[in-house]
Amino acid sequence: MGNEFVRLNHAERIFGEKHLVQSQLELLSIAKSFASYKKLRGWELKLKVDLKSKIGEALSSIEKLDGMLPKSNYKEEDYADEKSGKEKKSSKDKGRTIEEEMEDLQKKLRELQRGM
Repeated sequence: MGNEFVRLNHAERIFGEKHLVQSQLELLSIAKSFASYKKLRGWELKLKVDLKSKIGEALSSIEKLDGMLPKSNYKEEDYADEKSGKEKKSSKDKGRTIEEEMEDLQKKLRELQRGM
């Protein structure tokens, strides 16, 4: 099997060279972007490690402060009972139907119109 050659005219040769150079420029641009990406990822990793160490320091400081603070006699059960009492009140309001709320609003509206 022998080599075959195709003769290109001047315009085709210029067109091909132009696109070849553009492709090379795009490849160099991609390589530059990738190098920048690698640099930024390294910086991000360093920042993440620094952040993790700072969080660890903050947590140890909080634990140290928690040990220094006086303990409260207030029980969490009492707090939970107070909180559930408030929730029970609001659940009663939720039990009202839309019709009842509409009636109340219409009643208030009539009272306001009479007062005018």
